[in-house]
Amino acid sequence: MLVRAIALLTVTGFVSTIAWDYGKNGADWSEEGMCSKGGTQSPVNLPMTAPTALDELTMFLKYPKMDSALTVYHNGNSIAITLPETFRGGFGVGKGSADVEAFQSENADAYRLWQINFHSPSEHTINGHHYPLEVQCHHVMEHSGHKRAGVLSTLYEVGTNGDGIETYSPFIEGIVDKLPTATTKSSVSNFHFTPLGSAGATRYHSYKGSATIGGCMENVDWYVMYDPTSISKVQYVQLFGTMGDAGWKRPRPLQPLFGRHPDGCHHHAVEAGAAIPRSFLSFALAVFSLVFSS
Repeated sequence: MLVRAIALLTVTGFVSTIAWDYGKNGADWSEEGMCSKGGTQSPVNLPMTAPTALDELTMFLKYPKMDSALTVYHNGNSIAITLPETFRGGFGVGKGSADVEAFQSENADAYRLWQINFHSPSEHTINGHHYPLEVQCHHVMEHSGHKRAGVLSTLYEVGTNGDGIETYSPFIEGIVDKLPTATTKSSVSNFHFTPLGSAGATRYHSYKGSATIGGCMENVDWYVMYDPTSISKVQYVQLFGTMGDAGWKRPRPLQPLFGRHPDGCHHHAVEAGAAIPRSFLSFALAVFSLVFSS
């Protein structure tokens, strides 16, 4: 089934109406915006280790609880949640306590959350490995005229913890029983989450890239968490089944780095193999997604 979509990025000051689809998973977007013309495209393969950024930066998160209901919808390619313009949550990156105080101010140069997208399997890879799920929190940089975007991305794996207990995601659980279908929408109330799950905010890859939908605008600061977080097998199967006959669409092909060197912010020693899926089930589900979404 060929699913057609229109990219409508309705952030104030930036509206794109480029027609695009996942018929060939983005490989045929040569005439779409910057997709075949740019040199800083996304997604990319990220290395197991990366050179530490020259400035040791800390990520500050602020995501207040939303009391009003939010719509969870199915756009034909993935599941998404769009936040209202009034939502004042997001993240910032700085060097220390002074930046923490600046981030709290109304005039801070911070990234405001406006949309959450779910991709299965992951768009980004670590050392060539796709993860079963990637949750991308799309933000717009305040005071940039909405011309600069920031994506905080978390990779999810399926498996068990060190005690042999199956992993679980409270964030995913909050929406998994209210998932939309291809023709209906649903709503989630009391929306309160951390986009990272069990992944820490002190270890992440960062690089300059692009949007991964039609248009491929090269205005995105990507922050991909170094450590994956976890989801249960039941939760993953529920998410996977939501897409119905249309299926989850395979991600856009990995793009060349063209001299880019993703930075790493690792405040703690990196354990060998930390970014590789910890269980065979994780890898098998990722392959399952690729096979059946084509």
